[in-house]
Order: sequence, then structure tokens, then C-alpha cells
Amino acid sequence: MAHELADLYLRLSLDREGKTAIERQDADCTAWCERQGIRVRTRHIDRGRSGYKRRTKRAAFTEAIRAATSGEVSTLVVWKLDRLSRQGIGQVGLVLDQLELVGSRIVFVVDGLDSSVSGHRSVIAFLAERARDESETLSFRVKNAKDHLRPAGGWLGGPLPYGLRSGKNGLERDPTTAPVIRDIVSRYLGGLSMVKIARALNSEGVKPSRGEQWTAGTIAQILKSPTLAGLMPISTTRVDPETGETVYTGDIQPYRDPETGDVVEILDEDERLISPTERQLILKRIAERTTPTWKGVRPKRKPTALLTGLVYCECGARMSASGSSYVCGSKRSGGHCPGASAMVEVLDRYVVGQWFDRLSGATFDPDNPDPFLIAVAERWGRYTDPAGANERDELEARIADAEARLSDLEAARYERGEFSDPGGTDRYARLHEKVSGALVTLVKRRADLGPGALDIGGFLEPELVLEAWESQGDNDERRELLRLAFERVEVKKARGRGYRFKPDERVNLVPVGYDAD
Repeated sequence: MAHELADLYLRLSLDREGKTAIERQDADCTAWCERQGIRVRTRHIDRGRSGYKRRTKRAAFTEAIRAATSGEVSTLVVWKLDRLSRQGIGQVGLVLDQLELVGSRIVFVVDGLDSSVSGHRSVIAFLAERARDESETLSFRVKNAKDHLRPAGGWLGGPLPYGLRSGKNGLERDPTTAPVIRDIVSRYLGGLSMVKIARALNSEGVKPSRGEQWTAGTIAQILKSPTLAGLMPISTTRVDPETGETVYTGDIQPYRDPETGDVVEILDEDERLISPTERQLILKRIAERTTPTWKGVRPKRKPTALLTGLVYCECGARMSASGSSYVCGSKRSGGHCPGASAMVEVLDRYVVGQWFDRLSGATFDPDNPDPFLIAVAERWGRYTDPAGANERDELEARIADAEARLSDLEAARYERGEFSDPGGTDRYARLHEKVSGALVTLVKRRADLGPGALDIGGFLEPELVLEAWESQGDNDERRELLRLAFERVEVKKARGRGYRFKPDERVNLVPVGYDAD
């Protein structure tokens, strides 16, 4: 049988001389073809693709097998068997069967094996299983090393995050790129979108760690990075509902110690590029602008009407702007509802007027504080000092979590009888000291932070209320001001077509600090 045409399959690794093994594979495979009088038709190259992980898609591998089994070539040449696959005889045997069925062959140059030669198939099967075993052993060692390093806060290796470098005692700020990270954080928390930040960096000539241009995606990776916030990262997985396979989502979350449930810190506090409070603010802003999907997130549509998210039909459904009117969402989707509606311009004007009157007309009596003003003050504090408010919230949540862990730990020993094994008492003492110590630190931080100022004096003067409203740039910001005073706006259906809009009859403004009923 004449083998006149051959394709080469090459898969990337890096040799010790720093020269890509692709070049060496190509040279050796081409030389073999020349010695056999075979012409190389094309080369199929998988760069940086694992031959061991089943979920890894190898487009070049698929195309090489297709060419050899479709009659386009009669010989597929591979440098070494483990370059073809590290998944064992399961995958390699299937390839051999497909090639044999059409009269083609596969040659492994370094191994000196040819699938068309009698007796070589059994050797190929042996080497295929050995390659799989080697990968399994390596994978196990890497996993064990990572399992040891994660709780200890050790860096697991891999490319260093932009903004950090390797120092004597671990990761530390890179004096060249760390200021870029701080600039990105400041711009994002200042209100700029990721797209605008990327454009600004590109126009300023700032170079990213990889590639030539900044994109919204690279900005998002930086802002969501646990590592830059000083936390040990771990990749998350989800089950693909279509295939049932476990796949990586690309979402990186902070790793938690399996014993204590605490996040593991990998940076000293002064080396962090994103503070815990900034991280909470960033994640909150991202969550407000995205909708979760099984694959990750997608952007939310940005509402344009002023009362979107605040206005409700009397049936309880949200109302949204459609044309020049707010209409009931349930009615629009075919639900059983009378279908309240109101002109956007008219309802907006009425609600804003009521907001202005309610705030500027309020008086504060320290002996009999109005729940409305207290609620407004709390929301105003969050609006004007989101970092401080979020830091208090974060501390409260962490304190509650630490108290729950401490309670569960004590119940485990004294009620459920755990820690009764040899060494259990010492292990319990270590865990109890760690959790209770963390709780004491958190409580002290909360005390040092203080309760936060509830100052709304500026909202008790009409001129200042008007100034606060007019200083906001768009409906998103003005909507947040409306939320300072109102939980929701409820609209009833008109008595009939042609009736004049009477807000006192049809609109119920539910103020903050009071129950809706």
C-alpha cells in the first residue's frame, strides 16, 4: 500500500531549552516523511491544549482524525504517542479502530510505532495507558500541593496577577503596575463603566499584561479578582444542563478554609490593591448591572424611565414604561389584572413634587423622632458614604458568621460529642482560639468604626433639597434620591377612559420607615 500523502499532528509543550516543542516535533516528523518518500499535505497544531483533560476541546486533533479517516490522507504522523492523547486506550483505541476501518495508519516517530505493522497495536495500547497514568500521578501531586498551600495562604503558581510581583515573603505590590490597578478601581467606583475605563487606558497608552488592548473583559477580571483583594482564589464549576458535564465557569471566588469556613488571606494588608470594602462595593455594582445565567452573567437592560423599579400596579405587579405610559407588567404578560396605567410625564411630576414637599417640609423633634426621618437619614448615609455603610454591613455579617461558627463548634464538642478522638481536645482548642480570636477582632473593628452619622440637616431646607435633585446627572441617580423617601409608588386603575388623572385618588406613596399596609 502506497502512502503518498501525510498530515502531521502537533501539540504544544515547552522544552528545557526554551524552544517550543512544536518546532522540534515538526522538524522530526517532516524528516521522517522525507525519508519515507511521503509528501506532507498540512499540519494540524493544538497550541496549549491538554491531551489529558476530557473537557478540553482540541479542534486540530478533531480535524486531523477526520482527514485521516475520510481518505484525504492515508497516514497521520505524530511525534510521540503522548502528543496524540493522554486519555488512555479509551481514546487511542477508538482512533486506531477508525483508521483501520478505512485502511489508513498512524505513525509515532519517536516511539518507532506504526499502527499498520503487526504487533505494534499492543505496544501502542500499553504506552497509551502509561501516558494516562503519568498524567493522573502528576495531577494528583499538583492537587495535593494546592490542597496544602491553600489553607496556608501560599501562592499556587501560574501567571502573576497584573499589579503584583513575587517578593521575598510572597506576593507584593508591583510599583509599576499597582498604580494602574488603583486607578481602575477609583474610576469604576467613581461611576465610569468598564468600557470607558478600557478606552481611557488604551488612549493613555497603558499596556495590559497580555495582548495589545484593554477590554471591558480584562477590566472585569481585575475588579473581581480575589487575589488583588488579598484573598486566595479558586475557580468555580457548574454542571452544564445540556450535557451534564462539570465545566469551569471562568468565575473566580475566594477560597474558604474547609475547617473554619474563613477566607484565606495571601497578602499583607498594606500589599492589597483592593480593600475589602472596595471589593464589596465593586461586586454590588456589578450585580446591579448583570443578570446571572448558568454560564455566568449577562448585562441587564438599563432602565430609562424615572420610576422604573419603584412604581407598582394595585395588583402587586411592577409597572414599566411602554411608550408614554407606565403599564402593569402582569396585564402586559396576559395576567388577570384590571391593568392600571398612568402617563409617564404626569406621574413623574407628581411623585417628584411629593418627594420635594415631604423632605423639605419635614421637621425633626429629638424627643419624638419621626420614623420617616430616621429611615431617610440611614439611607442618606448609605448614599453619601457607601464605603462606610458597606464596611459596617460587612462587619456585621462577618460577626454574625463568626458567632454562628463559634456556637456550632461548642455544640459539636459538648452536645454532639465530637472531638473525642485522640488529639481531638487539642484540635478543638486550636479551632476555638482561632474563631474566638477572629470574633474579638471583628467586634473591636466595628466599635472603632462607630455607628455612622445620621445627618440629614441638608434635607430640611427647600433650597438644598432642590440643589440635591438638580445636581444629579441622570434618572439612575435621581431614582436613588427618590428611594431615600419612598419604598414604592402604587397606582390604581382609572375609573374609566377619559377621566382626568387625580393622583390623590389613584396614587399611594409608601414612605420609608413605614409598612406598606
